[in-house]
Amino acid sequence: MREIFGDLIGNEAIKHNLGATIADGTSSHAYIIEGPRGSGKRTVARLAAAALSCENRRNGDAPLPCGGCASCRKILRGLSPDVITVSTEGKASIGVNEIRELKAGLYVVPNDSDMRVYVIEEADKMTVQAQNSLLISLEEPPEFVTFFLLTEDATALLETVRSRSTVLRTEILGRDAVEKYLLTLPGAEGIRKRDPEKFEDALSGSRGSIGPAKDILFPSESGKKVKAAEKKAMEFAEYLITSRIGDAITWVLSEIPAKKGLNVAKELIGYVATAVRDLTLLMKSRNAPVYLFTDRDRAAEMIASVPPAYGAAVFENVTVAMDRLESNVSARVCWFELVFSCEKAGTNRNK
Repeated sequence: MREIFGDLIGNEAIKHNLGATIADGTSSHAYIIEGPRGSGKRTVARLAAAALSCENRRNGDAPLPCGGCASCRKILRGLSPDVITVSTEGKASIGVNEIRELKAGLYVVPNDSDMRVYVIEEADKMTVQAQNSLLISLEEPPEFVTFFLLTEDATALLETVRSRSTVLRTEILGRDAVEKYLLTLPGAEGIRKRDPEKFEDALSGSRGSIGPAKDILFPSESGKKVKAAEKKAMEFAEYLITSRIGDAITWVLSEIPAKKGLNVAKELIGYVATAVRDLTLLMKSRNAPVYLFTDRDRAAEMIASVPPAYGAAVFENVTVAMDRLESNVSARVCWFELVFSCEKAGTNRNK
């Protein structure tokens, strides 16, 4: 049997129904994915986005998404410009201006995928005006556009929005499924042995969802590590984009261990790719959706004199480095190759 959405825990109905329609080309143009926090809504949207543009989606012998084609790799890593996320970004609601910005680019054809996917997180936080502004786009989008509206409760959305969308609900997982997933995470087995009460708290406090269980098992420490990695990645991305090659080399010597540095390198390169993606998108539009460079004014100042073609070359070099690291090449060698390939691209742009 074909593997559908292999990274999604449980949720067999979604795998079967959504996966089947994507595979045969009959998927809907708009979906509402509802379910409790941490139940897999973002995972469903991410895997569906990859499946919609997967080069092997019609190959019944390949997983869906296959995870190996160029489109899958970009989307699953969160690097595709054709998957656009709209969120509150710390505000109380998603207003009509955010939806107008979304609609302004609606008819722009995808960059390097078959489909453009819009993911609206916490969709129930759209104001009434924002939801009404979205109606026509939901009803008659371009044929290459699919919407995913994520919410804990679909009834919090306007009936007119619900009627124009297919509603999918993520399942509450059984205790065994939550435990099985947790034990795939680095360090979880050690916690279960050292602190069985904490592990039990994670299982009982999960309420059938992965997200709360992870929060209990790995509370603030993981968040601090992520923030630190993001800061380092933004620093390195700035060096590459602004052609500060000497600073980039110093950064590599400082952050990538000479020995046994592969895991560190693999972790950091993903954040660097996201940071560079932010900057290249901001070169096209000040209103582009970003993840790390949320200080748009500072980012705009940084890239003011950088040609978009150079930004695209840097991004491509980063994706090549990601693939090289997956082949387990020397970590430092790979990072130095990345720096020098960007230096070469910078030299060529000035000729």
